Amino acid sequence: MAQLCEGLTILDVSQGMAGGLATMVMADGGAEVIKIEPPAGDWARGHPAFVMWNRGKKSVVLDLKSEPGRRHLRDLARTADVLVSTAMPGTEAQLGLDYAGLAKENAGLVYCSITGFGPMKKFAHLKGYDAIVNAKTGRVHSADNQIEKDGPRYTAVMCGTFGAAMYAITGIMAALYAREQTGAGQKVETSLAQALFSYDWSWLGDQLAKRSSPPAGFLRGSPTPQYFVGRTKDGKWIQFANSMSHLFVNFLAGLGLTELLVEERYQNLPNIPAGPDMEELYEKLHVRLQEKTADEWMNIFLHEVDAACEPFLSTQEAFDHPQVIHNKSFAEVDDPVLGPTKQLGPLVQCSETPLSPQGPAPALGQHTDAVLASIGSRKPKTFSNGRAKPRYPLAGVTIVEFATWFAAPFGTAMLADLGADVVKFESLDGDSFRRWAATATKPMQGKRSLAVDLKTPEGQKIAHDWIKRADVLMHNFRPGVTKRLGIDYETCRRLNPRLVYLYGGSYGSTGPYSHRPAMHPIPGAICGGALYQAGREMPPPPGQAMSHQDLRRTSSILFQANEGNPDVSSALGVGTALALGLYHQKRTGKGQYMETTMLNTCLYAAADDYIQYEGKPERPLPDGELNGLHALYRFYRSSDGWIFLACVTEKEWRDFCEAVGRTSLTRDSRFATPEARMEHDDELVAELAPLFLERTAQQWELFLAEHRVACAELSQESSAGFAASEPAMRESGMWVDTHHPSLGDYQRYGAAVTFSECENRLGPTVYVGEHTRELLQELGYGDSAIEDLKDRKVVTWSTREADPDAD
Repeated sequence: MAQLCEGLTILDVSQGMAGGLATMVMADGGAEVIKIEPPAGDWARGHPAFVMWNRGKKSVVLDLKSEPGRRHLRDLARTADVLVSTAMPGTEAQLGLDYAGLAKENAGLVYCSITGFGPMKKFAHLKGYDAIVNAKTGRVHSADNQIEKDGPRYTAVMCGTFGAAMYAITGIMAALYAREQTGAGQKVETSLAQALFSYDWSWLGDQLAKRSSPPAGFLRGSPTPQYFVGRTKDGKWIQFANSMSHLFVNFLAGLGLTELLVEERYQNLPNIPAGPDMEELYEKLHVRLQEKTADEWMNIFLHEVDAACEPFLSTQEAFDHPQVIHNKSFAEVDDPVLGPTKQLGPLVQCSETPLSPQGPAPALGQHTDAVLASIGSRKPKTFSNGRAKPRYPLAGVTIVEFATWFAAPFGTAMLADLGADVVKFESLDGDSFRRWAATATKPMQGKRSLAVDLKTPEGQKIAHDWIKRADVLMHNFRPGVTKRLGIDYETCRRLNPRLVYLYGGSYGSTGPYSHRPAMHPIPGAICGGALYQAGREMPPPPGQAMSHQDLRRTSSILFQANEGNPDVSSALGVGTALALGLYHQKRTGKGQYMETTMLNTCLYAAADDYIQYEGKPERPLPDGELNGLHALYRFYRSSDGWIFLACVTEKEWRDFCEAVGRTSLTRDSRFATPEARMEHDDELVAELAPLFLERTAQQWELFLAEHRVACAELSQESSAGFAASEPAMRESGMWVDTHHPSLGDYQRYGAAVTFSECENRLGPTVYVGEHTRELLQELGYGDSAIEDLKDRKVVTWSTREADPDAD
């Protein structure tokens, strides 16, 4: 069968996980990926997951600090389609990686740069390690409510690294899409910082809360009991996630607590204010949950009751989840050194262009001679299409969306930023996520909203007419729903054979759990992100006696540990998959069925650990105080605040010791090797902590940067606060002004991926049915026909701009 990335040659000049994961996906898609490594190899070769990030690639050793090495790189770049670099800003030219120079010899080259801070050159001195970017941009404050302590809390899941990988693929595919029209490549840039801002839920709420007269309806409180976390009879912990009223009722039915619904104080469940009534509700829930084992409860909710819940698992335990096994969310790859391994499966399932690992990771320099010998026979690409460059990389693309909440809709919002026209079909009451007020604006931005009743023949005709003219359809309904609404794949394929049709599911379209609902925290519980963030002291041992207050405290810690990332990670998988499908469609004219799941994508976000083989080291967990992973990757107090130290390699450890005048530490048997340092971690912390009190946080950051060691001063602001107060955000286009009638003037984050030859289109949010009239007019409906459809409740639109939920 054909492959998504067939015919592409990609030079992977990256090191670490972000670039490695991005090019791994394209290698799975059939691209030839040539990994360019320095003589000592990628610094991440010692990481347990390196063999996964680099499977199916060719390794070529080039010393880019020498002229012969740079010459070979230029020779390879002359015929390549894509080059991916993670070089720090300012070092590209000396390594022969400057885009301008390479583009002169290959005008069709798509050059993707992945850095820590992207266009914010003010922070170019900082290495792009995940925790460094988290500390500097305020992302760490998303964990402030997890535990009570003096000082910051480490954020464990590598959202910035994973997100940058997904945005890199998306940007590359969008640039290749544009190249199919123009024949010209361009520079694509993304960064961990830009990716992390996708995970900020509070950006708009913070702005609106400061206004003297906030827009009506945008500051409603979020419900809380729907994400209940409780301990079972056998000491295991279960995450519930039932944000919709009918699911919460089902949840209570499953627990045998429906009598609560007749009490007046609980009439609005799951929306209930904090206070005595809520605490009494929690106590009843905890008492009831401890009456059965985890398996007994899961049997009820799997087979008898339609409500969302899952036990907390580690990332390694996720391999054994029945739906993960059914989905083939792992692939078996025989590694020549490690032996049999289980690794990440394909990012997306494709009916016509299936992705799969193309082989194991290469040994260092395994393909150097063969690849260099092939340079003379490699031919540059030629393009017949020389049309004018589009204003936006995805200009002319039409996407119809039939999806609710965040985990799928934010994926199409990514592509709206790249210029796609996203038509969001909503029910007459609107996407149910809208009741989450300001939080809900992010997945709505940049789209056009059409409110229509798809249960009516007239509504389905409207949908079909838009499907006929669309390039992409994306939905996230559970299996069976699309058939009833007339938008199933077989129907849509008959209407439009070239349609890229993606199901952005929770569990998947088939399998033992496919019928089940799943909200934001569910994949976090299954895929290990929650337990990773919770730290090595959570949860308590199964046999430990716990009072109600103990249960409430642990429940809160686990809930907060699971709150920061699953929905956004899932959405990034949707957007990335769609970009891959669009490029293949543009190149071949063919559509296909595609499927992503929240489970699979959140396993990609755990790509630092989601691999199994005999002898694999365990992933280190954060300490109980959430300072970090170990003495060389954690927070320390400075004389005036906090810093995060990131000594990832042995060279950085030696450079650090030399910089601070403590070379004796490298000779100390307790600290001479990584294994020894882990064994004596507390002792190393005791050695370093007093040292950091000698300077201010900013002094440490700049001083250690001069010695090639990553150290970041902690931002005192949240991500939203950092965005609003840091001048570099506005100067770099990462914090921009926008306007909407419901909100007036406000600010939103800029694009997470940018292009040298194309603009981004950064639209505002939309209210329910805001564009119903114009979208029907584009189909040829006249004013009287449109009014008739509204009168018969087939369509609607908002009539009061002040209320996003107006009819």
